[in-house]
Amino acid sequence: MAVYMNEIKTLRRRVDQRDGFTLIELMVVMSILISMAMMVTLVFSDSLKNIRQENAARDLFSAMNYAHSRAITESTLYRLYLDRDAKTYWIEKEVVDREGVIGFYMLDENEFAPGELGDTLEMKKPDARYDRKNKLYYVDFFPNGLCDAVEIVVAREGRSRETFVITTDGMKIRMKLPER
Repeated sequence: MAVYMNEIKTLRRRVDQRDGFTLIELMVVMSILISMAMMVTLVFSDSLKNIRQENAARDLFSAMNYAHSRAITESTLYRLYLDRDAKTYWIEKEVVDREGVIGFYMLDENEFAPGELGDTLEMKKPDARYDRKNKLYYVDFFPNGLCDAVEIVVAREGRSRETFVITTDGMKIRMKLPER
């Protein structure tokens, strides 16, 4: 019985001495966790940037679809303006005033807020009509459902191969996303 009690005391002493982690073990585990967190942050920050860029390009595509459908619904000419330098776009509607003068007026923000491409996207020279006076590109959407045949290329800055291409063939509006 005495031998058995000695073994229990020895066992208990060994367990008591190894109950916790040493400071070095804790430091190793913490450094592994921190490095993993940093890697995940880098991956997700790049993904978030890509998502924002894709959303900006999709917003331009949606603006074109909106102008197209409004032109048909209201039987009025709509025009999407593209400002390459400011990286913005907006929609204007053809209006005839009381004297019979035709003009284009920007939709108010309740109907359609002007859009931006942001700092990380750039608009290549669009294959669209050009207003020399205002130095703006534009796309017309007609009441009969037709529109100008155009190609608008939006690229990620510094990555000319990664482009969003929005095209119209005069009737349908399509968007091609970059391959991943």
